[in-house]
Amino acid sequence: MKNFICGGYISISWPTCNYNNVATKDDPASFMFSINRNAKLNAKNNGKDAVRTNPSYFLLFGLGDFILQDSCNKSNINRADIGSSFILPEGIERNTTESKTYLVGEE
Repeated sequence: MKNFICGGYISISWPTCNYNNVATKDDPASFMFSINRNAKLNAKNNGKDAVRTNPSYFLLFGLGDFILQDSCNKSNINRADIGSSFILPEGIERNTTESKTYLVGEE
């Protein structure tokens, strides 16, 4: 994840999570974006499972579409694999190099 500017938006409040569970919420207005690619990736299925919390992570969009670890600036296991809960651009399939690098620039 170098030299790419990306992020996401949700219209709901971020779900709270305690140390024993994962919380998932739907948000039809949510999206992720890439400044470098001038792209907006909308949620699939009316925003089902677009927002997640997990005590092991800092931030999760979708069911693995974009994951940041706690202390993400020091972690090399942050990842993206768009296509589970957010719509990929035409011609890109989930679980490919393209889906894993589209948002963040590299695996």
